[in-house]
Amino acid sequence: MVAAVFLSERIQKFLFPATRGTGSFEGIGFPALEFWGAVAATAGIFLLSFFFVLLVNPVVPKSRKSPFAAGFLYAVNIGAVGVMVAGPYNLGDEILINWKTWPIALMSIFATFTYRKINAFWIVIGGACCDIC
Repeated sequence: MVAAVFLSERIQKFLFPATRGTGSFEGIGFPALEFWGAVAATAGIFLLSFFFVLLVNPVVPKSRKSPFAAGFLYAVNIGAVGVMVAGPYNLGDEILINWKTWPIALMSIFATFTYRKINAFWIVIGGACCDIC
């Protein structure tokens, strides 16, 4: 996945050499390119990920028979879970900066895990309304 991000950054610099910045790690995506930059960033991340899954998917069931490959695949799964835990932690560290953001985050977490059928859209709208007040 990291390789896909770096490849996406290289594609960005090739397609849009006149833009400032260091690529997709400056802010989120393509800040100076508006719509087409967002399209290129989305394609660079998602399409490469889908292509990788398309290539690897036929090989995974066969490789599960090997003890070494099975252990490697379990390690990759554990690493993916670690990234999924570290991402929200780092995001929370950057976002939870004042007293207003803590109650919004706690109410959002409560609503997410208490009401399973609630759409994420309404949680985002509720958080935005709480921040406006």
